[in-house]
Amino acid sequence: DDLKLEEFYWTDQGWEVKVKFFEKAETLNFTFKAAIFDNPVYPDKAMELVFQNLITEDNIKFIFIDGKKPRSYEKGLKKILWSKGLSVNKLRTVRNERSYFGIQMADALAGLVRYNADNPQAKDATKIINKYRKKAIYFAEFNFEKIK
Repeated sequence: DDLKLEEFYWTDQGWEVKVKFFEKAETLNFTFKAAIFDNPVYPDKAMELVFQNLITEDNIKFIFIDGKKPRSYEKGLKKILWSKGLSVNKLRTVRNERSYFGIQMADALAGLVRYNADNPQAKDATKIINKYRKKAIYFAEFNFEKIK
């Protein structure tokens, strides 16, 4: 509301708005991890790898994934979690990002991390990421090679 935005999408905003958005977002209670793939030729396999390696928390209530997929895909991801002894009340892939602030937040964070990975000399992105790391908001980054 303070930024007078109905929604936030990484590609739609300039750096001034992005910086203000991340300043406001750092007051929220959340943490995130990022998986960076050089070239995810097989995005479904990349998602499986993320579920196998990054999701380690107990007692997850909801997982929403950007991009609508068939129910069988959702069930496959739930099975990965179950095989690790983790359960989730609801796992859904969603297409209408506008309804889910969490998806907008994930898009913003993914854009920031990807931009920083592609442009390590970018001071604005590095400053925001370092600030999030100090506050333990951003506490894990995983880089993956190409998936075969």
